[in-house]
Amino acid sequence: MFECKQTIGYQGILPDLRVSFPEFMKYIVEASMLHCESTPYTLRWYMERGQAFVLTGWQLRVFSYPLWNDTITIRTAPTEFKGVLASRAFEVLSAAGDTLALANSSWIYLDMSTRKPVKPGAEHAAAFGPPVRPRLPADLKLPDHTGWVKLRETSFRVPRSAIDSNSHANNCSYIEWATDNLPEGICESYSLREMRTRYRKECRLGDAVTVEALGRAGEAPGDFVCLVRGAADARILTEIWMRWE
Repeated sequence: MFECKQTIGYQGILPDLRVSFPEFMKYIVEASMLHCESTPYTLRWYMERGQAFVLTGWQLRVFSYPLWNDTITIRTAPTEFKGVLASRAFEVLSAAGDTLALANSSWIYLDMSTRKPVKPGAEHAAAFGPPVRPRLPADLKLPDHTGWVKLRETSFRVPRSAIDSNSHANNCSYIEWATDNLPEGICESYSLREMRTRYRKECRLGDAVTVEALGRAGEAPGDFVCLVRGAADARILTEIWMRWE
C-alpha cells in the first residue's frame, strides 16, 4: 500500500480552521497521483502515450476533518483490475493514527485521443502493488432521487480553472460546483459525512453546464443530490449524493 504525508495548507480553510470538504478531496486525489509517480507509470508516461486512468465514481465517508497545519497520512492501493476497469481504496489518518476518512473509487483506462477504453498490460497493473480489501465496504450506488424537489439551480460555462491535464474538467471541480450550489447555510452549519459520485460524461473548457441541487420534499437538510447537466441537451454529466450532518 502506498502512503504519503501531507500538511493541510491555508487554501480552503473554514472560519473554524477545519479544511473544507472540496479541499479535503483534493488531498485524497493527490495521493493517487503521487502513487503513480512512485512507479514507472508517471503522469509524463501517460501523457506521452495519450492514455489515462479516468475517474468514474467515488464513495467517501468522513469521520472527522483535519485543521489548518495538521499533518495527515493518506494510504491508497488498488482493490481490483478487471479488463479496462480498476478500483482503488483510500484511508486518511491523523497524526495520532485516528481514521479521518475512508474512500473507494472506480476508474476506466482510456486512449485520450479517441476517448475509447483500452486494456492496460499485466505489468502495468502489477506496478501498483497487490490489490487490497477496502476498509469501507464498496457501494458506489446512488440513491433513487425520484420525487426529490429542486432547491437551487446555477448555470455557467466551464472556466479555465476547472481544466486539468486531460483537457477536461477535473473530478474535484464537479464536487466544488455541487457544494457551491447547495442551499445557504448548509456548508456553514453542517459537515459532509458521506458522498457518492458517478461521472457519466466529461465537460470541457467553455461548455455550458447547469448544476441542480435536489432535496427530499418536506425534510430537514441532510441528503442532497446534485446533478451537473449539459445546458444544451440537459443530459446528466455527473451525479453527486451528499449527506450533511
